[in-house]
Amino acid sequence: MNMIIYLTVPVCIIVSWLLFEIIRFLRIRKEEQTSKLIGWMLRPWSAWAIINLIYQLNPGKGLDAMDSAPTFTSWIFPLFLHPWNRDESIGSVFTRLATTPTVYIWGVIVALLTLILVFLVKLALSNRAEGWKRLLPLLIAVYIVISVLQLSIASLPNGPFDSGERKGSLLSCWHAHATMLYSVPFVKTDGNFLRNFKEIQPKLKFTIHALSHPPGGVLSMYYMGNIVGAKGMNIRLDSTRIRYALGMTFFAALNVFILFGMGKYMFGGNKPGLVAAILWNTAPVMVAYSNHAQDGLYAVFFNLALLLTWRIGMAVKSRYLEMVALGLVFVAIILMNYSWGLVTTIFAAFMIYRAISAKWKFIDFSIRGVVPLGVMTIVAGAILWDYKMDYLAFYKVSSCYVKEWYQYDTIYQHVISWFGGQVEIWLFMGAISCSAFFASIYARKKERNWNPQLVFLTIILTVYALPILFGPTCLRLETSRCWLWVTSVPTCFAAHHLLAQSRPRLFVTAAVLFSIISYSIIRLFITV
Repeated sequence: MNMIIYLTVPVCIIVSWLLFEIIRFLRIRKEEQTSKLIGWMLRPWSAWAIINLIYQLNPGKGLDAMDSAPTFTSWIFPLFLHPWNRDESIGSVFTRLATTPTVYIWGVIVALLTLILVFLVKLALSNRAEGWKRLLPLLIAVYIVISVLQLSIASLPNGPFDSGERKGSLLSCWHAHATMLYSVPFVKTDGNFLRNFKEIQPKLKFTIHALSHPPGGVLSMYYMGNIVGAKGMNIRLDSTRIRYALGMTFFAALNVFILFGMGKYMFGGNKPGLVAAILWNTAPVMVAYSNHAQDGLYAVFFNLALLLTWRIGMAVKSRYLEMVALGLVFVAIILMNYSWGLVTTIFAAFMIYRAISAKWKFIDFSIRGVVPLGVMTIVAGAILWDYKMDYLAFYKVSSCYVKEWYQYDTIYQHVISWFGGQVEIWLFMGAISCSAFFASIYARKKERNWNPQLVFLTIILTVYALPILFGPTCLRLETSRCWLWVTSVPTCFAAHHLLAQSRPRLFVTAAVLFSIISYSIIRLFITV
């Protein structure tokens, strides 16, 4: 594709948005539901278009050059996406798509699954979702449909398997050495890998994701392979990679149940939970990452930590089982991701807030704070001691390696990481969901209602902002673009706000459809 495409797309979006705002200002005195919905679709994309256009006009000043390894600022960000073929013209792109049978086959499959999901949305908004006998089958149906839908969209445009000269779309990402999959052969047994990780770590340099994470990141992929029956199989075979893609997708989709719990317990009732689960798991960012990257896998643990934090903090009496479970979740995050300090900070800050607002006795505050963190410290410490792992040394090696890939040398690079990455995260939680979230915050600001939900959200976003502003390069980069869990609580706010509209079914259905359609279109033109 030539450069004119990259300039034209954001320009068209900006012009469309400006025309809409002008027409709305001149002709619509009272905001109607349809007008509001269109505005919620266009405004987040216009923000993306403006930042994208700025970057395209300054291509050599970002975090990478245009022909180097992709990052969230390259070519047509977000999600560090690249064109399937950079040399194609816009006309030849449409010609190629029109003459590719798999586009039609998988397009029909995606459409049918979307219609089924819309029907499930209708059930979720009805009173039929009350009671576990009806609720559980509905949740399971949502889980299955969303998992298959994510795999189907990932198969656009060339299908899941290689065909002649065309590489299968589903496995396009697995051919890149950046994936954690290439580190799996280094794991003979989990104990051997952990005990010798100090010697193994430098050998993982060819895959940035393996070297930029603690050993649990690699082990999570290894265990995933064991679950799907890929243990000992050649990771370069498409049949093996299909197994991993299926395992990653269905594991990441467990967020359906976690997001349901978040929405249910934060805003009361099954409807906010069901809507939050559907919105978050059909968001472009989840659809994009779920089948090949571990972001969705990590999000299961981060989201579970947030859910348990809320449950423990809001409980009238101490929930010891959930406290122990939270401590074990913290351990899993410590072993897989260096950003564990953020989620433990969120937990501690929320417990302090609840102790003050609910006037807990000191013993109650001590129990709720000490048990999860105590379990985390004892179990994580025992693992590190038993396997003689130098966690700090691992982090230093990872941090230095990330700096080799991404360097912040200019003010422009700092700004593009602060704002470009944020637009990526918020836009790709779904444009309508994003707008609904900010609309809900604006409404609460006018009411000056600092309830526990809003305080919890504020703590999450404040802690999340710290590494963006002050953190080392590796944490700043991770925060800037791909911490999916950050949008889970905002999605619950969005779900609650959508349900508060005069036509909730229209808004929720539109949010789901717009997310699926927008990312499906993107998937036809660009790949990760």
